[in-house]
Amino acid sequence: MIATNYPLNLRVICVNPPENMIEGRAVEFGLQGKHEALNEGEQANGVFTYTCSAEATLFNDARVPREIRGANIHGKRDEPFLYISLRFKGSGDVWLRRWKIMLNPLSDHMIAKATGRYIEATVDLGHGNNQPRATFLEEWKLV
Repeated sequence: MIATNYPLNLRVICVNPPENMIEGRAVEFGLQGKHEALNEGEQANGVFTYTCSAEATLFNDARVPREIRGANIHGKRDEPFLYISLRFKGSGDVWLRRWKIMLNPLSDHMIAKATGRYIEATVDLGHGNNQPRATFLEEWKLV
């Protein structure tokens, strides 16, 4: 079996972010790392943009699922995702809300062609609904 590693640059554009105050308390919001750290990203016109690096391993045996790993990658090997997370400032790992940005829609072809480019998705956090997964407005694409 042959394994090939590919560097990934992921970019998530989030619309409909949560308010910056909830119940009169300041909140923080961002791309969650594995150790509870939040990347606050960049904001312009009410839209937040987050970027992170990862690595994908593709195998020449279709029975072996690919692997995506990195400081911001969560979940099991067969269901990796990013977390966009919300908490009160200073509350540590007590989350008010976490949205999953699923990475399963990334195709092996897209991963293999991504070197030096971004793979980007636009999601609606729809903070009024309680779904654990963000809604894709634009699926993952190479840019």
